[in-house]
Amino acid sequence: MRKTDYRKALHSARAEFDRLLQKRADLDSRIVRLKQTIAGLMGLCEVADKTRRPLNHTIPLPPRFMRLTSAIRQVLAESAVPMRPPDLRDGLSNHGFNVAQYANKLAVIHNTLSRLERQGEVLQVSSGWVLTDKGRLASQMDFPDFPPAGENGKSAQ
Repeated sequence: MRKTDYRKALHSARAEFDRLLQKRADLDSRIVRLKQTIAGLMGLCEVADKTRRPLNHTIPLPPRFMRLTSAIRQVLAESAVPMRPPDLRDGLSNHGFNVAQYANKLAVIHNTLSRLERQGEVLQVSSGWVLTDKGRLASQMDFPDFPPAGENGKSAQ
């Protein structure tokens, strides 16, 4: 191949890459809007808890798509006891979150907890960290539940 052919191939690859990134951003935005819509409609329909299922149950998203803040909220929401940063690190790993990408895992977790505390989503107690009601709501908004397809009309009536 000539140098001009390589440049054309590079230009073509970059253009396709840019188009695909834009499509992914559009899809991510639409998914967030749908999660919010589903959560709001569930409240209006008063869907029974037994007919609810996690949104990512239908199409599981790999843990790499989950953000650290959302993952920390989920681990805290599932815990019956307060958790310290080392416990959270282990819980994140057990849930499949890739903590290896961080050089200082505990510092990143602690900084995230401090930010969540400023936002009123977590509280530090003597034995660790717990979610507040605001934090529980935020964790539900990260992954709202909704009734399985075909059952939404039956459970609300």
